Amino acid sequence: MNKAIFIFILTITVNSYPQIKGLVTLNEIMFTPQIDQNEFVELYNSNNKDSVDLNNFKIKYYSSQPNIITSAGFGTMLPPKSYAIVLEGDYDIFSGIYTSVIPQEALILKIKEGSFGTSGMANTIGRPLWLLDNLNDTLDVYTYSANNNKGYSDEKVLSSKDSSKSNWKNSIMPNGTPGFLNSVSPKESDLAITDIVIIPDSTNIGKYFKIEVVVQNEGTKEENFSLQLFEDTNLDSLPDVMLQDYTQLFLAPKQSTSFITDYVVHNFQNKKGFYAKIYCKDDQVEYNDYFYKSVLPDTYDSVIFINEVMYSPANGESEWVEIYNTSNDSISLKDWSITDILTTPAKATINNKFYIPPNSYLVILKDSSFMNYSNLISQKVLILNLPVLNNDNDGIVLKNNLGITIDSLFYKNTWGGTSGYSLERISLSAPTNDSTNWMTCINKNKSTPGQPNSSNEIIPYNMGEMVINEIMFDPAVDNSEFIEFLNTSLKAINIGGWKIEFEDKSYHNITNTGLSVPSGAYFVLSSDSSYISKYSLSNSRLRNVLNKASIGLTNSGKLILLKDALGNTIDSVRYSASWHNKNLVSTKNISLERINPRLNGNDRLNWSSSTDKNGATPSKQNSIFSIIIDKAANISVSTNPFSPDNDGFEDFTIINYHLTQRISQIRIKIFDSQGRLVRTLINNQASGSNGSVVFNGLDDAGFPLRIGIYIIFLEALNENFGTIENIKIPVVIARKLR
Repeated sequence: MNKAIFIFILTITVNSYPQIKGLVTLNEIMFTPQIDQNEFVELYNSNNKDSVDLNNFKIKYYSSQPNIITSAGFGTMLPPKSYAIVLEGDYDIFSGIYTSVIPQEALILKIKEGSFGTSGMANTIGRPLWLLDNLNDTLDVYTYSANNNKGYSDEKVLSSKDSSKSNWKNSIMPNGTPGFLNSVSPKESDLAITDIVIIPDSTNIGKYFKIEVVVQNEGTKEENFSLQLFEDTNLDSLPDVMLQDYTQLFLAPKQSTSFITDYVVHNFQNKKGFYAKIYCKDDQVEYNDYFYKSVLPDTYDSVIFINEVMYSPANGESEWVEIYNTSNDSISLKDWSITDILTTPAKATINNKFYIPPNSYLVILKDSSFMNYSNLISQKVLILNLPVLNNDNDGIVLKNNLGITIDSLFYKNTWGGTSGYSLERISLSAPTNDSTNWMTCINKNKSTPGQPNSSNEIIPYNMGEMVINEIMFDPAVDNSEFIEFLNTSLKAINIGGWKIEFEDKSYHNITNTGLSVPSGAYFVLSSDSSYISKYSLSNSRLRNVLNKASIGLTNSGKLILLKDALGNTIDSVRYSASWHNKNLVSTKNISLERINPRLNGNDRLNWSSSTDKNGATPSKQNSIFSIIIDKAANISVSTNPFSPDNDGFEDFTIINYHLTQRISQIRIKIFDSQGRLVRTLINNQASGSNGSVVFNGLDDAGFPLRIGIYIIFLEALNENFGTIENIKIPVVIARKLR
């Protein structure tokens, strides 16, 4: 592609390479990936100053012919102290499961063959792997362990040391650590928030409680850090109000400490959300630097709770209610009753002596037809002429022999549990009638009578680990509405019981049963299946077709909340049709794509129209995807030059900044080469010490800027200390030569 730009090229001639034996070594081997065609071998250049050209180096697996290493489009030169990831020849560079995981500074390579060895590496028996240079000399050899769980690699403990067996371990990170420090390697600097604990004040129930943030130093050196605690006032999983700012903190290696903040409860019945974040200059692991927790602080005197309800059974089976005794004593249920909440409530009374054992389940059902799957029940069953439960909404009231209500549930079908699936309680310590404390059972049997609820297996996830990545809200007749999600975390995520929810509380289940989405993988929720043939997609389990006329997306815009099975908001986007490219005559059948999944999903500058020839990229990397480069410098721009001509190639650039102050008010403006202001990107906006902003090459009136050199000027003011920072950097706008 020809660009109207001037580039100065500095050519460095390297006469010879240093002795590389023992410097470029095997560093990680993924021989049992979560999904086929995703094996990789990671190499490491431990040299302090010299790069090494890996072109025509080889990986030899067991008794097979050596696999030749070649460029994957990024060259073959491995810089000192850097990683190279060698992928299978048929790996999809742009939408593979490691694409969003591998950092930009890592070198991505491929082998010329489709797979390592003849048909891939064995995962049931250990095999040797050799690294050969371009003269077929052996540089390194390692026999992997073959005792790993699926998706876990073998990693070197110390990358700069030899490949003796004692220097390798199984990875503790799903999908391994391609391109960055191995998960089993000792971290010099690694602070982690391990928990947020809510401590009720028993003398002032309903008025006060304490928030305890637990911090662990996982590294090998003492750390100087700061800690901020926020309240999430609107429960969108994003920090809103700062509650505490701890500064000048120190923590010795392998030690933990707690920070306790007093909190006044203004409405004790409302759910609360809290977000804590560590700031440590040298921290080598970012994903454990923040922690989010939502709670409903309260105390409860009852020891027997309604725990699971089958109000909409399939195939004419029996309705039933499961209760649980949380105490350490057997409790007599004689003369206890269960009623519903109809105008004339039906009542079922336990007339005989019946005891529920301590810490046990009891399934109360209408008739013995339930026994068709009684093998699922590990505790007692009680046959009782239960009231008929409505499938839309109803209530279940459990009363003791004195007529005192012990527990009551007033459910709606929007809480879950329809079409043969049971409605399960998430937590016995949270209120029974909190809708977020109930979910559809995600067990493969659709219910768990007499057994621990499937919600016990659910892992709470943090905001941003799965994001809304693409939205098709105005499809043509040959297409369907869809929402694409992307797993941006470094681990597989079980989305069983997850849902999207709108402002009116209407929702769609993303999937009812447990489903693992690998790191870097996409999942698509669509109204019908027409989009599959429209975009020539292969059959995949990572999708759900609702078989409805519409998901409920509007052409004007709408708030979409992505919630996990525990009701935590993982991502939210309030999209608008105005986010489309204004130069398009029609946006029919064109999706909105997120420019970078790690930037704010509610920043309109982080979204634009798909430039793909088909108008969308479901299950693939977005056509307008742009990367974020290292933020070590005060300000940097990527890509530079860039060409905002809507051809899908370098149409946007990302401005990354790093400030000395933790909190500032910032302004970012664009000036032309004559010093004239042409665009104000941000005006007096609060910011942390780091940030990224998308620039689309338009002026303040929305017109494309001419080709040439422009100046990005950032001004930051810390109002508390009066500190002012002025930073500027040039950026070049280019165009195709006609």
